[in-house]
Amino acid sequence: MSAADEASVLDFFSCWETNEVDRMMTFFTPDAEYIDVPLPHREPGTEAIRAHIAGTLDGLTLKIETLHIGSTADGVILTERIDYIGVKGSDAPDVALPVMGVMEMQGGRIAVWRDYFDVGFLEAGLGISLR
Repeated sequence: MSAADEASVLDFFSCWETNEVDRMMTFFTPDAEYIDVPLPHREPGTEAIRAHIAGTLDGLTLKIETLHIGSTADGVILTERIDYIGVKGSDAPDVALPVMGVMEMQGGRIAVWRDYFDVGFLEAGLGISLR
């Protein structure tokens, strides 16, 4: 299942650039958790995840470049990425944010997603506060 899980995660990442929120939600278990580790914790479940993703994509653009992906036999996917994040309507260059992500898969879907990144670097680059 590791190769299939890795392919699923890469497919999920491709949805960010095209703003396919409905499609993104099909990749999560109903009780999934999405945790941006440096930010306040959100409630679990797809409603909270949908609200966060839709809110993010309302004001920001995002393209994900996966540098490395690996998986364990028990369904944990590790990704090293550069997330290119920009403010919609701005002429400022995108911020190239280094990110390490961990996804715990259940039945081919994301049950837990944790992203680790430097929120201060992102805020300084975008000129906005996320906390």
